[in-house]
Amino acid sequence: MALFDKFRKDRIDEAIRAFDNKGAAKITNRQIEDMSGEGIEDVFLAGYGAVGVHSFNQFYNRYINKAYESEVAKITEYKRMAENPEIADVIEDATNESITEDDDGYVVRLEILDDKLANNENIVNNLYNEFHDLFYNRLDIETKLWDFFRTYLIDGRLYYERVIKKSNPKAGIHSIKLLPSDTMDFVYDPMTGRITTYYQYLS
Repeated sequence: MALFDKFRKDRIDEAIRAFDNKGAAKITNRQIEDMSGEGIEDVFLAGYGAVGVHSFNQFYNRYINKAYESEVAKITEYKRMAENPEIADVIEDATNESITEDDDGYVVRLEILDDKLANNENIVNNLYNEFHDLFYNRLDIETKLWDFFRTYLIDGRLYYERVIKKSNPKAGIHSIKLLPSDTMDFVYDPMTGRITTYYQYLS
């Protein structure tokens, strides 16, 4: 916990109150904070046979995961490696290639694969209009997508917050905000392997 506290004081510069005391975890926030980065990620899924997720987790935890004392230390090392000029060039090239515009100038577009749905012109027009309004007008995806891809390639994960206006919640998602990976944590359901709760540690 001491190592994680060190990183919390030095690195976290974001405070999203909406994440405070949220979720349906069966353990307290203090317990999650104490365990974060020091074992809570090492989930062993029981009941799936001798070979499979359980065996992979044993291998990962024994030979790979030991190199880092916490998730924060792992992300910090990823960021340090990304500062290497050769690696930085590769990351930038990969990011640029990932968000290349198509012939119509879009970086993301909606494709309707359902033939029955695609034949309904009214529904198709509504879907395209809603899609374009959400991604290009509200989310400003053309401006943010490059940073999102680069963050994912460096940190190996991407966290974002969906912003909804309190004054008009029925309008839906207003924008999205990238959250620093080294401030985030999550809890698994050990039976299904699904993430049940996300947390952000507040500075």
